Amino acid sequence: MAKKREGPAKIDTLIHDADYVVTMNKDREILTDGAVAVHRGKIVEVGKSAALKKKYTNVKNKIRARDRLVMPGLINAHMHSTQQLARGLADCVFLPTWIHDRLFPWENALSEEEVYLSSMACCIELIRTGSTCFDDPGGYNMHRAVQA
Repeated sequence: MAKKREGPAKIDTLIHDADYVVTMNKDREILTDGAVAVHRGKIVEVGKSAALKKKYTNVKNKIRARDRLVMPGLINAHMHSTQQLARGLADCVFLPTWIHDRLFPWENALSEEEVYLSSMACCIELIRTGSTCFDDPGGYNMHRAVQA
């Protein structure tokens, strides 16, 4: 019995007209005027905008990415979410001074609510700057950081 030919795959989001799309294909191509077709949170196709707009006509969510770069999410391999609010606390000092005289006493004095707020601010910045994953090696009151 012949296999029934299906129409174009369904997608729920089309990111199109991006100035650049950084692919993760074997050749690591960077497409100009690129598009990304997404269904249920998974990328189903990457290609030129004209081709994907023609192929996927009935799309619920269209995102025009003119003047934008579309690329895979970044991974922050080492950051301390509980220290987000400490920026500027120890600029231009030697590492031992920063750690022992400034950072550890400051972080130890944070309330659980302040740890939560610092971690929330950190997560907002991670999202805003394109990070999709991070590694936090720890700090004080990490149960509140995890809640954030």
